[in-house]
Amino acid sequence: MISRKIISASISSTLYAILLSIFFYRFGSNGSIFYSVISSLSIYMIYVVPAIFFYGIITSILSDKIGELSKRYSNLKYISLLISIIFHFLFGLILGWISLLAAGIFLITDQLLLKKKPYYTVKEAIISLVILVSFFILFWGTIYYSDYRNAA
Repeated sequence: MISRKIISASISSTLYAILLSIFFYRFGSNGSIFYSVISSLSIYMIYVVPAIFFYGIITSILSDKIGELSKRYSNLKYISLLISIIFHFLFGLILGWISLLAAGIFLITDQLLLKKKPYYTVKEAIISLVILVSFFILFWGTIYYSDYRNAA
């Protein structure tokens, strides 16, 4: 379960940062849409990734465990999923709609991964972390290169 949650956090934090950078689009110093989105994406990732990894993973595990407990006391087929969804969104309300959107993306990503394969290895979780860090380095490298090219 932890490996799946790490993979979910890697995917959802990247997607969430991309959505934020597009939604809060602003013109960059050189007027380029690409530069503006990439530069804000890097800044959002600085804040989004740790929040989703620490708060998101812990609350998602807690939501899933509460859902599993409710399955013991009910005959309904999808009660654990329903309870898990409710708790994901309750925990997602901590910062209003901004964190609620992150909780929704995390939940959808996690459920899609679970539907695809029930168990993920530590190696797959590490690969997802390497990809996440690679994206972050790529975004910062793009900003650095653009600034360096504009300064010359």
